[in-house]
Amino acid sequence: MGNHYKIRAALYLRSNAFWNVLLFLLIIVTIFGWGCLIPLEMAKIDRADVSLKNAQQELIRAKNSKKIVRLSPDEVNLNKFNDNLGQKKYVEQQLKTILALAQDAQLLVNSGDYKFDHDPVGGFFIYHMQFPIKGTYKQIRQFSEQVLLMIPYASLEEITFKRDAIGSPLLEAKLAFNIYVTDISRKRDDIE
Repeated sequence: MGNHYKIRAALYLRSNAFWNVLLFLLIIVTIFGWGCLIPLEMAKIDRADVSLKNAQQELIRAKNSKKIVRLSPDEVNLNKFNDNLGQKKYVEQQLKTILALAQDAQLLVNSGDYKFDHDPVGGFFIYHMQFPIKGTYKQIRQFSEQVLLMIPYASLEEITFKRDAIGSPLLEAKLAFNIYVTDISRKRDDIE
């Protein structure tokens, strides 16, 4: 009876020899594949680690080379305001622009009052201009709009109207403009 099992085992191995060899080769290939892939993946991890260390060192050098100042929202808004101020040296040119716009709108401009003020807290200058003009409502409104479009750092502070007669299309108006200027040119490359 012992031979019976030996014969049966021999027949089994011979009939399944192809599958056994295939399974053996598959195991060998898998072991070889893992043996090759693991070192490749380890090399990739090492390269990534070196890149990370280089990037960290570069970041540390960048932080040390240039001090970045973080500003509060109020300081950011103040800087935006200051960046949009006109230049003090061009105030006379801005006045000429306003008078030319008045002439283009066919308004009669009488002599005006002009005054320079300095805001010590903000560090900027305010050029107050006030002049009486005569024209129609439409002319005065268009003139005011044109001034504010041409000079973005100007503001219309006051406007008053007076009509001599009820049916008259002409109005006497008093316009007060402020032009906000600085004598400092501002560049903020180191501020975020």
